Amino acid sequence: MPFERIYEPERQLLVVRAVGTGTLRDTLEGLRVLAGEAAREVSGSLLLDLRGQAFVPSALEAYAIAGELEVAVRGTGRQVAILASPGAQYGCGRMIGTLAELRGVRVHVFMEEVEARRWLAEAPAIGQRGGEAAGL
Repeated sequence: MPFERIYEPERQLLVVRAVGTGTLRDTLEGLRVLAGEAAREVSGSLLLDLRGQAFVPSALEAYAIAGELEVAVRGTGRQVAILASPGAQYGCGRMIGTLAELRGVRVHVFMEEVEARRWLAEAPAIGQRGGEAAGL
């Protein structure tokens, strides 16, 4: 499953859009790319748009994805907004978000991109809140 990555320097926002059928392997590999050195050089928040993918993970797969998400943002101070389609994908996004928050990732799940961008723009950086996770 291809991932389109766009960095918006004026907003300090990395937008990652997933497109296609997708599998757990594709998702984990995409998150591993985010954990790579080149992606770590990009500062700012992360908008992870999953609305273009058909893959809906199981509960066990959601646990694995949350773990990789934590690795991808560890030490960056990044806030993560996950965009999901209504229904099962949104429910799985919430599960991934909750599991990632338990690992210290500041994350929120949305169905509308405008709301996700607003949250990322208004939410204080992790360092400004003492590292606490935001509630869903």
